[in-house]
Amino acid sequence: MKNGLTLRESENSITIYSRGYEKNLHRNSLESWYDVYPFSSVLWAHQIADNTRYGQWHLTRQNYHQIALELELENEVVYVQSGQRTILSPGELYITRPSDTVTMQNSGTTPSRQLQLLISGSNAQIMMDSLKIMHGMKFRPAPEDGVFFRSRMENFFALLQKKELPESWLNSLACHEILLFLADCINKNQHELKEIPKPVMELLKIMNSENDQHDSIEDLAQNCGISSRSIFRLFKKYIGVTPHAYRQRLQMEKARYLLKNTSESIKEIAEKLGFRTAFYFSSVFSRSVGVSPSDYRKKQSGGNLG
Repeated sequence: MKNGLTLRESENSITIYSRGYEKNLHRNSLESWYDVYPFSSVLWAHQIADNTRYGQWHLTRQNYHQIALELELENEVVYVQSGQRTILSPGELYITRPSDTVTMQNSGTTPSRQLQLLISGSNAQIMMDSLKIMHGMKFRPAPEDGVFFRSRMENFFALLQKKELPESWLNSLACHEILLFLADCINKNQHELKEIPKPVMELLKIMNSENDQHDSIEDLAQNCGISSRSIFRLFKKYIGVTPHAYRQRLQMEKARYLLKNTSESIKEIAEKLGFRTAFYFSSVFSRSVGVSPSDYRKKQSGGNLG
């Protein structure tokens, strides 16, 4: 609490709420999944909410570290970003990118209702870049697309309510699909959902599985019935990064989890994640995270964020 405002910090991101904001907010529905490893996956929907806000209120997200998709259902909300004031009306969507700073506030005193989906992960910003969603923005889908998009958002209530670890890859896949559909609507390239090709879905499922045996991408492509050249091209087109880069991000997220939550040695973690040597694992981890595995573990045991 500072000067009557509520501050919530997460790594380098700060959200500032107006005085009494909690009393102005009513959660009609809320599902979240924070408390297990996949929350740190490369693309992960960790919260879906149906919110109604009453009275006078505002909040500011500074250097926001998530993708926020907010679909206005009733009345209006005002967004202010980079000095530009935008009014969001029913049927319109506001998209907040990672690293954005944006203020939300009431428009008048009539209660407003929104559907809000929050997506995190190390691939979030790259995914937005690859889909050419380069800044926070308001978007109004065509009526038929809007109905479909709302339905896709609401599907996350069931996904997050189950919290079934063996099927957690479906969460990441659903994030990719809803962002692809959104990009198609924005770019007006087509009016139907751009389906992720089956071989890409199969590869995503394997790499996100706890039973991934770390076979080569070329061997996995062959098992999926497609050439390595084709899977590289399709993966980059639909997911935004190469299969190798995607797998390495998954490995680094798993490594962070294991270093923080287990007493396994660095050598054991390296072997579990499919690295040839502990030295090579440490080199990749240092380049990716910015500190060595041993230093990361020390910081976590000291209570600092990684």
